[in-house]
Amino acid sequence: MDIIEQFKEAIQAAGIDEPPIEVESDGKIHRFGLKGKGWYVLHGDNIPAGAFGVWGKLDKCKFIANIGREITNEERKTCNKRTEEAIKKAQAEREAKQNAAASRAKRIWIESGIVNPTHAYLIKKDVKPHGIKQKGKFLIIPLYDEEGMIVSLQSVDPEGKKKFLPGGRKKGCLCFIGEIKDDIYICEGFATGASIHEATGQA
Repeated sequence: MDIIEQFKEAIQAAGIDEPPIEVESDGKIHRFGLKGKGWYVLHGDNIPAGAFGVWGKLDKCKFIANIGREITNEERKTCNKRTEEAIKKAQAEREAKQNAAASRAKRIWIESGIVNPTHAYLIKKDVKPHGIKQKGKFLIIPLYDEEGMIVSLQSVDPEGKKKFLPGGRKKGCLCFIGEIKDDIYICEGFATGASIHEATGQA
């Protein structure tokens, strides 16, 4: 079995339902499937090795090809070092994109205005704005990090089509509705959160 097939089998064995159709063994980070969250890096020279995973779901899984013999500890260290360096570079690039998206999110938030209470999406869901904003026909929902800083946004058009800011952080972020009293309800989606708040009075 060639190296590429070995690598693909390792990805499938890890439970990734959408493995990459094509694999590049150039030592660079590549994305695939799962809305671009799947990633891999594969070095095809010397002793082929790499890693793969799914951002936010599956931590990196390391891979060293079967070359028909046992590899030495020194060879294994070299393989792991190359892989770790590629992953660190990819993470740095990802953080840079998230930082750029955060700056854009803050600018859009400042430029956005008061929500029209007759916005079609709010009428359809029968909820109030609760601190979100509007820019053109889009509702603008802020995503805050654990320090309360806006790091990204979600836009919702009148038909209910939702989009997150490209490159923006999502993992660990939230949109907060109401003031903390007794309980805090955790849910997915602004309209769901608004409905819970309006029904319970809780955050």
